[in-house]
Amino acid sequence: MLYLTVDGSLRGKGYGSRALERIKAEKPGQRIVLNIEPLDEKAPNAEQRRKRLAFYERNGFSETGYVARDSSASYDVLCRGPALDPEEYGRLLTRFALHLAPQKVEKKEK
Repeated sequence: MLYLTVDGSLRGKGYGSRALERIKAEKPGQRIVLNIEPLDEKAPNAEQRRKRLAFYERNGFSETGYVARDSSASYDVLCRGPALDPEEYGRLLTRFALHLAPQKVEKKEK
């Protein structure tokens, strides 16, 4: 799966948590990795970013200390399950991008 979202008018009603539970149930014990916009107090959607991180943390995801970078943006990488192999994840993201734009997964700057 590449992208998952819940319509804004339906958020806060448990649909996102149920979708994640379904994914976890179908792939027990497997690593689930996702990227989110980094927290940035200057961003116009700063509150949405904080809520998004809190939602994923409530659903068992943890920050990995890595960022995924492409030619236009950087995203914090969260993971649930076995530890993330950043090189493997970078190769997977590059495959998703059809090898047209190399994706890098690097240690997050503090």
